[in-house]
Amino acid sequence: MKIALDDFGTGFASMTELKNLPIEILKLDMTFVRGIVRDNFDKAIVESIIHLSKALNLEVVAEGIESSTIVDKLRELGCHRGQGYLISMPMAASELETLLEAGSVLESLLRSGDVDTFDASDA
Repeated sequence: MKIALDDFGTGFASMTELKNLPIEILKLDMTFVRGIVRDNFDKAIVESIIHLSKALNLEVVAEGIESSTIVDKLRELGCHRGQGYLISMPMAASELETLLEAGSVLESLLRSGDVDTFDASDA
C-alpha cells in the first residue's frame, strides 16, 4: 500500500505535508492539469510539481485527464501516470477487467514501465 497526497497544489495539500507525512505519491490537482495546453501558468505549475516529485523520489499522478492533447503534454513534461474521463469514468476495480476485454480503453494508455507510454492504472 502506498500513501498519496491528493489534490496537491490546492487547499490543505501543501508543501509542508511533503515533510510531515510519509507520502509516496503526489496527485496533481485537475485544475492545473486541465489547463496545461492553453495556460502557461498551469503548465509551469505542473512542470514544477513533476520536477519536485522526481527530486523527492515521489511518484506523480495527474488528475483530470480529458483529452489526448493533455496526455501528450504530460508525457512531454515527464508525467507518465494519470486518471481522468479520457481513460474511464470512475468504476470498481472488479469492472476494470471487463472494460479492458471489451477494448474500451486505449491499450497504449495502460502499459506501465515504459517511459514513452502513459500508465492509467489509477483510473
